Amino acid sequence: MISCTYVFIPFFTIYGLTELGQPLVLFAFFNLLKGEKNILNYVWICLFPFFSSFVLGGLFVGIALGVIWLIFCIKHRQFIFRPLFALLIYTVVCLIVEYNLIIPILQGFHSHREETVFKQSDENLLLFALKYLWENGIYAQFYTLPVWLTVISAFILNKEKRRTAGKILFYFTVIFLFVVLFDYYCPSIKGLRLSRFYHLLTVCWMLLFAVASKILQQKGRKEALLSYAILSVQIAFLLFRSYNYCSGNRIRDRLGFQSSYHYPSFSSFYAKSLLSEVSDFIGKEKSEYRILNIGILPAVTQYSGYYTLDSYQNNYPLEYKHLFRKIIAGELEKSESAKGIFDSFGNWSYVFPSEVHPVEIIRGEYAKNRILYDLELNADALQTIGCNYIFSSAEIKNCERSGLKFLKSFKNDDSHWDIWLYKVDLEAI
Repeated sequence: MISCTYVFIPFFTIYGLTELGQPLVLFAFFNLLKGEKNILNYVWICLFPFFSSFVLGGLFVGIALGVIWLIFCIKHRQFIFRPLFALLIYTVVCLIVEYNLIIPILQGFHSHREETVFKQSDENLLLFALKYLWENGIYAQFYTLPVWLTVISAFILNKEKRRTAGKILFYFTVIFLFVVLFDYYCPSIKGLRLSRFYHLLTVCWMLLFAVASKILQQKGRKEALLSYAILSVQIAFLLFRSYNYCSGNRIRDRLGFQSSYHYPSFSSFYAKSLLSEVSDFIGKEKSEYRILNIGILPAVTQYSGYYTLDSYQNNYPLEYKHLFRKIIAGELEKSESAKGIFDSFGNWSYVFPSEVHPVEIIRGEYAKNRILYDLELNADALQTIGCNYIFSSAEIKNCERSGLKFLKSFKNDDSHWDIWLYKVDLEAI
């Protein structure tokens, strides 16, 4: 049931096995620590980098395994070679898998992340920690109340195992405080967030849950039934209450429960038929021109085969960020929130109109029946970057001052977006 609880947690599937694969890696590593010679333990550990994100979880999993190995060696006063060998192979595999990240750095590549500023939380540290105690973060979202109910019940109802419960709770507390402090103060090196140890917390919560449940089950039948009841409630809660930002909660939707979120359908969001109309109107191969989106998420037009100059990217040249900034410099000066997002973070290389809150753009909420009255882009920068067309989800008044010429609007009731098509034309100024 603990395994079911873990699997039903709504992980971000885009990151593969970053969190989902950690229990198997930990299991294999402990087998090596115990002296097992089964080659499958090495295989499980070395397969993990191929199906997970190194910068989100892989690096921190490796560090955690190294700490576990070191503590084990100190505790048993002996040098244990097999798990260390597995860690060395794991490191080599990570370097091979992430060659696209490592080679450019060795060649002198300067990433936009060099200007990334991760700020310390504005909240009180105690409040920040209490939120962590109540809910595991957005990458693997679940509420922790059933875990605490099980831990408290194990302490109260099984006095013989209190020492075991206290030991595992102590280990969890040390890890928890370390993760919370790192996340609160948010250290970073060249844009790499060192606070991402929080990706390890999910498996720690489940280990605490598992040990407390086992302690209850060892006490007697009633206590075992209590542990099963709490586990069942947690699984039901994960199935019907939790959701992720990609797919919502399909089970709850099917049962007719009202949702607190309103996502467009897949076909409506990607609007392939509408974008096909735009392509037919332009009448050229998509590889022959470049576009910028305003209000429309670049992923939408990229899905239909357009070559966009804007995008969400975790890592791209710093030089391009500076070039792109010239296009929207005037708009950023009129909006502190947009300026902070672009200058201090930069992953969203989007056109942020000052008349729209950047969160609306990022979430794809800035869709139909909107008008931009005061948009001003740098026409020379548009030409320099090689932009030919602008796809806007809103009508742009006074578009000529940005070097744009209106061509046609495209609307479809089945589409989440309207598309106002503009051509970059400096003669229009």
